[in-house]
Amino acid sequence: MNSNRKETLSICTGILRYSTISEIPTDLSSFSFPLLSNEEDIRLFSFTDPYETLFENNQMPRRSVDKEIFMYSTQSRTSDGLGMRWMINNSSLDKLHLINLTQPLLLDVYNGIEDNLPTNVIYSIKQNQLIDIVLQNTVAANGVCETHPFHLHGHKFWIHSQGSGMYNPLEKLNPDTNNPILRDTLTLYATSYSYLTPNRTSTNYLKPCGWIKLRLIANNPGLLLLHCHIGSHLFMGMTIIIKEDIEHLVMNYMSQN
Repeated sequence: MNSNRKETLSICTGILRYSTISEIPTDLSSFSFPLLSNEEDIRLFSFTDPYETLFENNQMPRRSVDKEIFMYSTQSRTSDGLGMRWMINNSSLDKLHLINLTQPLLLDVYNGIEDNLPTNVIYSIKQNQLIDIVLQNTVAANGVCETHPFHLHGHKFWIHSQGSGMYNPLEKLNPDTNNPILRDTLTLYATSYSYLTPNRTSTNYLKPCGWIKLRLIANNPGLLLLHCHIGSHLFMGMTIIIKEDIEHLVMNYMSQN
């Protein structure tokens, strides 16, 4: 794939070549390039007053939550001492368990079968509950607090608040009330002991180093993953499963020809 890069706009245009064609096309005159948004588009999607009117139904609820789930993330060695695992509340999702399943877990729970659920990483919530999930960061075994980008399947959520050190559930927080944006990813930052700080030492292991709280409405029945989006951290077990409102789970099957 070749590229034609315009320095002023930082736009890359790719040329797709099929295996049956030997020559690479060089004439770009027939290409149709996307147009920049006009002034009206920009006005409608600017994050000012129009945002409030366009997305007023998506504003974060201010009332007290029905349930708060605390996720304490740590890094620890495997039982044989040969490897490392990322843990949430001292539990880690075993990927080998999932690989050996004969059918999806979602189909199991729909049919009332829960024997195969990895119960150590399951967190249950009910229909229409207002849920807060707190992700707590701690220093890894090498003395460094790492940053973790988290992704939640099946939901959009709001970032309620975030802070340094250890989360205190008794502390009165001032959430972001300026129409926080609905999203399905967030970043749990290292607020101390990061790679850029000089105080990196193994004696810092497990020290709290930042937290973030998300808020969601339980309106999507199913089994939903919440996991670190760094591939190695995901496969090292930094994952939990939200078991949401299974009583109202509906399965829609697509016909197969």
